[in-house]
Formats: sequence, C-alpha cells, structure tokens
Amino acid sequence: MKTLISGLLLSVVCSLAVADNESWVPVASIKSTGTEFSIKKGSGELLQNKAGESIYVVIGRDHSKKDSRVELQKWYVRAQDCQSKQGQLVSLSLKGEFLFENDFVFNAGSVASTIAEAICGAFEYNLKQQAEEEDKKGI
Repeated sequence: MKTLISGLLLSVVCSLAVADNESWVPVASIKSTGTEFSIKKGSGELLQNKAGESIYVVIGRDHSKKDSRVELQKWYVRAQDCQSKQGQLVSLSLKGEFLFENDFVFNAGSVASTIAEAICGAFEYNLKQQAEEEDKKGI
C-alpha cells in the first residue's frame, strides 16, 4: 500500500509540474461511493492566506461517478503544515470563500491526507525547480 501511494504521489508531482491546463490528475478516491478527487494540472500557486502565511493552492475536483456530480473547489495547505506533515487541508470556493477544512497527517490513509500529500509534494518539487533555475542564472 505504501509503495502504491508513493508511486501515485510521484506521478502526481510530475504531472502537476506540467502546464497542461486541460487535464486532471486523480489523487484519491472512495470506492464505496464512486467518488474521485483530482487536481487540475498547472493550477498550483504559491500565495499567502489572510494571516500572511505561505500557502500552496490548487484547483480540485470532486467527481461522483455514482450520481454524475462534479464539484470544483480550491484546496490549500500551509507551507508550515507541509513541513510538519500534519495540519489542515482547507477548501475554498473558486471565488476564494472559505468552505471547510479537514485535518490531515501524512500516511494516515484518509482522503484529506492523500490530497495534502499531493499538494505538498508538488509544492516541494516546484521549490526545487525554482532553486535550480536561480542557480543556473547565477552561473
């Protein structure tokens, strides 16, 4: 199971780095309800919340295949929570209005934990890419 999640996270991180804005990357699912949670490729942004904390924001999709329902939201995790590997996954409307938050701990096996791990993985990958680009400019 841990290998499957690690492979999935690596796939998500690599996929989110690609700026293909028309595609979605599945990150979690609930088999009993037929619900799939996906992140829109290229939607990641490093921003600040109202408290001035660094956050990584993505556009998320909750797709219930059972009743053909699709909900779009923005999901974010504070950079501090990514570093501590636990915290809150915050859900916003596409306009940025607060909807709800879910607690997460990495490797807990919950939907919120899996989504947060994918967001944090993409965040770390993008930071490394930016650092490498800055190093190349300094040469």
